[in-house]
Amino acid sequence: MLIFSAYLIPDDEIQQSCLDLFHCYCTALLGGKHYLAPVPEQSDRVLDLGCGTGTWAVQVADDHPNWQVTGIDLSPIQPTWVPPNLTFVLDDMEDHWTHGEPFDFIHSRQTGGSVKNWPELIQQCYANLKNLGWIEFQELDYSHQALEGVAEEKSLVRLADTLTMKAFRALGRELSVGGEIQGWLENKGFVNVQHRVFKVPLGPWPCDMRLKVIGDLRLCEYREGLEGLVLKPFVYGLGWSSENVREFVKQVCDEADNQKFPLWCQFHIVFGQKVI
Repeated sequence: MLIFSAYLIPDDEIQQSCLDLFHCYCTALLGGKHYLAPVPEQSDRVLDLGCGTGTWAVQVADDHPNWQVTGIDLSPIQPTWVPPNLTFVLDDMEDHWTHGEPFDFIHSRQTGGSVKNWPELIQQCYANLKNLGWIEFQELDYSHQALEGVAEEKSLVRLADTLTMKAFRALGRELSVGGEIQGWLENKGFVNVQHRVFKVPLGPWPCDMRLKVIGDLRLCEYREGLEGLVLKPFVYGLGWSSENVREFVKQVCDEADNQKFPLWCQFHIVFGQKVI
């Protein structure tokens, strides 16, 4: 029996493995970087919203020992052995923030589907940034696209995309928000906003070796994480039985493994600056 809670995606070992796979291919996409915002090295306080397993926060804290990094998440799944300039806090990023002094840099990755009120969250980020501070969101779309000129036919992966976004929406959450963030930031007063989009292949079908490796990591993450992503939303948002969800997931993953359709999705990075 499924127990409904506000947190739609599990935090079990499988999901933690998926988060780490996601971090690996995001880092590869960015050429080894962890963010694109031009954050000054002389910055002090950094906040990672929805830090998950904490991998991003750990690596940023290691790379910048003079920064004080704070990672917050609803789930206590972060490591206990961390750099001395890193602190993890069990907290809801949509509650009123009590993190003391404002931050130089606020980062958030793949929190689509978890946030109930994006404009309100962004307003809270603005209020808790220092003047000239930076904010960056990194979001993967859950809408796969076919290569140009390739017949799309009936892809189960694309059907799963449509149903997943419908299910999350039925529960009051938007899953794919990368294309909306630039407008939200600008509406809240952020300036110097930039929006960059990267293609992420589903599987090792590209000829380019770097994209082939990224696609292989993405396929592993997709295959391992799809059931956890859709189980609660399909049951509570669409009225499916858990047995039907698992059977559908198996069929979708079989199609993805077979590489019948060369599919890709968009990875959005949006960053902006507070200037007053």
